[in-house]
Amino acid sequence: MSGGIVLRRFRICYRLSRFFYKESNQMTRVQQEQLAAIFQLLRENQETFGEVTEGDVEEQLKLYSI
Repeated sequence: MSGGIVLRRFRICYRLSRFFYKESNQMTRVQQEQLAAIFQLLRENQETFGEVTEGDVEEQLKLYSI
């Protein structure tokens, strides 16, 4: 394999890894925002859902592998 081909493959792999890294970070951020919004709704509606702690929410999420 020539050096040019190796360099091109390296660049492609590097760009793909950066893309997936950014996507992963964005997905994590969106998930955290959604969970914060859900928890806020639960706290605002305690008369409907009862008192809910962050630990309660985390335990529920473990059931769904989130």
